[in-house]
Amino acid sequence: MPRIQQVQRTGGVRYRFTLNLGRDPVTGGRRQRVHTYDDPKTAERERARLTGQMVEGRHTDRSRMTVSEALDAYLASALFEREAATRVSYAGALLPCATASAGAACSR
Repeated sequence: MPRIQQVQRTGGVRYRFTLNLGRDPVTGGRRQRVHTYDDPKTAERERARLTGQMVEGRHTDRSRMTVSEALDAYLASALFEREAATRVSYAGALLPCATASAGAACSR
């Protein structure tokens, strides 16, 4: 479990911990994300929540990918070697999601 560090800032004390996200599949480098909070209780609560998500495999890191881009990537993989009617059906089913969230960011 990540250790919470007390950091002195000009505006007062902040609390942070570093979450290890595993290896980057492309570069093989280590991925980490630093989370900083104003009070120790919030830092402790978020550390427990995020660590639990990591253990359960439910944590998704931030991404600059939009919802539309994520849907396009999903369709490209889901429609591999599918019939034409299935392609039209899948694209039609996701159309309301794409139009409702046009330009919105998503968490991978």
